[in-house]
Amino acid sequence: MIDIHAELNEYKKDFISLREFLEVVLKVAGDDYDVSDVITWILRRISGEHIRLYTVNEFKLLESFCSPYRDEFDYDVLYRNLNAVRKRGCLPGERDENGFLVSGYWEDPEFENIGFIRGEIFAIFPDVLDALTKLEGANSSENDEAQGRDIEKKELRTEDDLLSQIAMLEKENAELRARIEQLEQERPIHLYKYWDKDPLAKAIEIRNREWANYDPENDFATRGNQEAITRELKQWGASNALATLIERTACPINRDNSQKNAKPD
Repeated sequence: MIDIHAELNEYKKDFISLREFLEVVLKVAGDDYDVSDVITWILRRISGEHIRLYTVNEFKLLESFCSPYRDEFDYDVLYRNLNAVRKRGCLPGERDENGFLVSGYWEDPEFENIGFIRGEIFAIFPDVLDALTKLEGANSSENDEAQGRDIEKKELRTEDDLLSQIAMLEKENAELRARIEQLEQERPIHLYKYWDKDPLAKAIEIRNREWANYDPENDFATRGNQEAITRELKQWGASNALATLIERTACPINRDNSQKNAKPD
């Protein structure tokens, strides 16, 4: 019998996503260090290294990552994502031990889509791999005892425990419903409904993608690439005038004032 599932997941032996790598580093670092310190340490370690990023294509095969919308090197892409984590103090999509959204919650699928060849990244971080191996070894030696404790906890679980969990889930459900209602009120209606070239919908899409990591204190390096966006819109089918208008609408800053206040070289 052909094991299709195993073949399609063969890439996981060599590939580790950016999110998985950061989770490993934070795990071995322990609670003595906050996220910003750990990220600063990672950036310091990779400075001067030849960093290569990879992604998994539609056929579940590894291939070199290529930034589709910016003229960026792999190091630039990695720095941009790591710096976002350092500033926010948490990974995207992170929840606390109770399953609630953490303070500063944010989302960015790029952390799942890009990553490294395990051998290449751990050649730069051999101490992380050693620490992880020791940690997993210590955990495996305690598995039997831990399983026994888990069984005991399950047996001792009371109705109050279940009610407490239900209350927490209801609270989170209410928070999510309120957030959904807020987003529905803020979201323009009929996006792409009557026209697959809806300029407003395209402008919103570009703002969400190109300005997600904008930092006014680092304006030039983090702002959306005006020329690249306009070029993409023309390839999408927009006229030069419409492409310029959509790009301008997608831009969340007063670019005229930004250019006036720019410091001379």
